[in-house]
Amino acid sequence: MHCVLDRETSKEMPKNCPVCAVVVTFNPVSDFVPNLSLINSQVEHIVIVDNGSSAATLSLLDSVQEQFCCTIIRNKMNLGIAAALNQGCRFAVEHDFAWIVTFDQDSTVTENFIQALLLDAAQVKDLGMISPRYVDRRSNNAIPLPKTSSGRLITTLTSGSLLRTDSYIKAGPFNESLFIDCVDIEYCLRLRSMERCIAESGNAVLLHSLGKTTFHKVLGRKLPVTNHSPTRRYYMTRNSLYVSFQYPRERSWIRHNRLNTFIDAMKILLFEKQKLAKLRFMIKGIVDCLRGRMGQQVLIS
Repeated sequence: MHCVLDRETSKEMPKNCPVCAVVVTFNPVSDFVPNLSLINSQVEHIVIVDNGSSAATLSLLDSVQEQFCCTIIRNKMNLGIAAALNQGCRFAVEHDFAWIVTFDQDSTVTENFIQALLLDAAQVKDLGMISPRYVDRRSNNAIPLPKTSSGRLITTLTSGSLLRTDSYIKAGPFNESLFIDCVDIEYCLRLRSMERCIAESGNAVLLHSLGKTTFHKVLGRKLPVTNHSPTRRYYMTRNSLYVSFQYPRERSWIRHNRLNTFIDAMKILLFEKQKLAKLRFMIKGIVDCLRGRMGQQVLIS
């Protein structure tokens, strides 16, 4: 199964490929609007799922609805990324869209982004989801994704990934017990367990940020440090352990995750603030996973 695509294509645009964009928001700032305009010009419809934003932000969404032909689903509280994605995906299924592309509020698409994804998707057999190449907006460096020894993509990020609607229907909804973090990882591994390919586009590029990244020189190289909050560390640790239990055959990803968890702990000790709080929340995440305590257990900060 060939899942890594060439960076040059000359194929015509696939026909009859209506795309619905699902954008999850939580207190977005004004620079969210220009990016939404870029997305709007490339898809048939946008569904914005707002996860309990403040009254000030809701007025921003009102202005967005006046500018673009979009549907806004307003949740009164933060239901988590998985629940919000499911709300948007259900809309796409009910309105017979062939494709669903999902976005965070702070990622930025490039020109012809959707067209590039669709062109590359047309080349992949048994496609479940196709991912863009991610570039860190601060450093302009590529954001690495876990791959097998043969170079096949194992998992990708939610933002900017194009999902076949029939794959969503067959795989089922995103796992809402995770609430936030590893939602995309679990879904990729689920698709892989169904023999659906997670492909990587050679042409579509998304500008993205992971946490509040800072860079520190180590042995002459710039080391990225994400500076996630203690509560995010809780969910990242708990959910990644949960996913490793759910997919024990995904040994490549499990090795990658264990190494990353260790490296993240070292980065916290060496470079980040709130060291003890973050390590304490990571331990709490491990304990809660082993006890089966899922869903929203701590408030996001």
